[in-house]
Amino acid sequence: DEAKEAEANSRHKKKSFSELLKGDFKLSDLSLDYFKQFIKPSEEEVISFTEMFLLLKRSNFTNIRALSTLYQNASNPSMKSIIGDILNGMETGNYIHTTMEYYDVFPPTYINLIRVGEKTGSLVQSLEQALTYLQDNKEIKKRVKKALIGPLAQSAFMLVAAVLCIIFGLPVMEDMYAGYGLTDQIPKETKAVANFINWCGVHWYFVIAVIVGVTVVFNVWKRTPSGKYAWDKFILYFPVFDPLIIFVLPGKLL
Repeated sequence: DEAKEAEANSRHKKKSFSELLKGDFKLSDLSLDYFKQFIKPSEEEVISFTEMFLLLKRSNFTNIRALSTLYQNASNPSMKSIIGDILNGMETGNYIHTTMEYYDVFPPTYINLIRVGEKTGSLVQSLEQALTYLQDNKEIKKRVKKALIGPLAQSAFMLVAAVLCIIFGLPVMEDMYAGYGLTDQIPKETKAVANFINWCGVHWYFVIAVIVGVTVVFNVWKRTPSGKYAWDKFILYFPVFDPLIIFVLPGKLL
């Protein structure tokens, strides 16, 4: 009964947006929770889900009963929708990992561990390994971010300082050169950069549109198989990131 209730609720959530388009959805039904179901669950929420699932499995809960309990107690609408879809898949005879493959919130290594646990009857051990993997991966990311904060802050400071020098320092230099009649002595490269900065200041809306467009196109391209391969290859051979890749990958595989 719990699984059927979860399935019905999950189906209702899935068709809510289509009802909205048809005009059958009431405006009063819209809430913050409704929009939260479209937000990707965080890494902490996936870790919490795994911890609770492992705890229930250690208490000899069946998969359906454990997931139904997690579904009823889930506070995040997006995670609740995912758990509901996993329950729906189990009702139709699918494995847990089969549904997880449709969501990018679960890393490939995580899904492979769940697959092995389901097919060998050792799901508890697989959940323990998956939880350890997520926690170690989170710790590695934290250490990498901590190591990058200093260099990135210095780079950002130097970039801002260079732009400010061009915006405020160059006009002073131009006036000084003009006072001595040496305007032609200013390097062409410096004038070109100054003209570009001034143009960006006047046409700021166009600059923002270009930045947003390039970002969207890049993210879409990076999700394609060829784009993902090209980007990973670039990261792997880029001098700055190469040492970090060598440091991070072994931790993910162990």
